[in-house]
Amino acid sequence: MEHTTLVIGPLTIEGANLTPNELVAGLPSPFAALGFAKKLAMLAGMEAGETWDMQALPIMHAVHMSKGRLKPEFDNQGKGREDRFAKFGPVEIPETITGTLRISLVLRYPREHGLTPHHIARQLPRMRYGGGRLKMPESRGLEAFARVLEHPDFSSALDSLPPGWVIAPADPEQAGSELLWIDSAESLADFVDAIHPPTRTKGVTPLIPAQVGFVFHETPAQTEGRRGTRRPDLPHLYSSSVFGMAQALSTRSDLLKDGQFDHRFWRFCPCPDKRATMFSPHHLSCL
Repeated sequence: MEHTTLVIGPLTIEGANLTPNELVAGLPSPFAALGFAKKLAMLAGMEAGETWDMQALPIMHAVHMSKGRLKPEFDNQGKGREDRFAKFGPVEIPETITGTLRISLVLRYPREHGLTPHHIARQLPRMRYGGGRLKMPESRGLEAFARVLEHPDFSSALDSLPPGWVIAPADPEQAGSELLWIDSAESLADFVDAIHPPTRTKGVTPLIPAQVGFVFHETPAQTEGRRGTRRPDLPHLYSSSVFGMAQALSTRSDLLKDGQFDHRFWRFCPCPDKRATMFSPHHLSCL
């Protein structure tokens, strides 16, 4: 299948979530790039069912973490409105880390759908990334804010961008890249050993834990008649996150220039037999 390669950015995103999972803080989830690409395609005219063949790669240019926590709300801390011993205090909120990103995205859409840079650029002001808002320059128009360019291949797309780090699925040949963690304490221990090996091999990029898929605990047939779902026509399934390994590769790395990097894009890889959807072919093969 032929794909159109589009480059978006660099973009500035404010208030993005930088706690992607239980093992990492200070980076947005790679899955945010895939969700961003899917939503953007739907706003640009693609049907939801047509977006399963798209691919995405985030490229981080800068990350600035917020120095403070979210501002808490205050409320009556008593047992009811008539509690005369109640105190007015802060409502407990979950700890999280947010920050400002400077990021670019390399997106690949099936060419048959005819998405153009113009279609994509017009929808960008309506988008969020990792929960954060895209910052719109005050003195410049849409073209400066939403720089979307089409490229013939991945290498030329990288050459058009400033230096940064590509957050990609781990190299299948690297030890530890095959590890998956769903809910087992034993696999979590293996994860920690792979992230912090006794010795680091020179020239080998460290592994980063990332969400790489979902395992569903039920089938759509088991959820018929479930109330309170977001959309009546869309089944609501309970699932668990699957964690695997990603890598941060410099945009100037020779590993990105060999023409064999297409399989390292994030994408949807459904696996009905195992009731799962993974986000890369490598992690699908490890399931």
